[in-house]
Amino acid sequence: MKKNLSFLILLFISSLLYSQSLTEQLGGIKSNFIISSNNEIVDIASQFIIKRGNYDYTYLSEGGFGYGYESYWLEIQFNTNIKPIEKESSNKRRHFTISLFDKNNQLLLSKSYWISEDQKVKSEHLDTLNQQYFSLNLVDIQIVLLNNVSRIDIMEVFENKEKTK
Repeated sequence: MKKNLSFLILLFISSLLYSQSLTEQLGGIKSNFIISSNNEIVDIASQFIIKRGNYDYTYLSEGGFGYGYESYWLEIQFNTNIKPIEKESSNKRRHFTISLFDKNNQLLLSKSYWISEDQKVKSEHLDTLNQQYFSLNLVDIQIVLLNNVSRIDIMEVFENKEKTK
């Protein structure tokens, strides 16, 4: 009887010692990419890939429809806010450019995501904590390509209307 009680207490204590984070409980896996912004390495608190549900909708003159799907997302917590780049343009819009590099610093893929067109990229600034949270929907990026990625460069670009002379 004492052996059984001791075993149960030991089992209970060991289960308390190993507790998973919410990310791990939801099936997320840690990633170890080097993260840069405008080719400067940035300090990262955490990064992981997780499957999430998504939805979209389309309006037509005859009506519309909505649909849902699952995809993998790369989630990153920066220890600082990345500095956006400002460019003059004929439009006023904001986008992110994501560039993937291999271990030899060769560019494998570069994509721009316009914030106004879709929500494949989500970013939250917490100015009071000087942190930024970033999510990238990997639906357009082959997972097998990520096996060769060593560094991910993220640039936030604000396009402002050209100044009139």
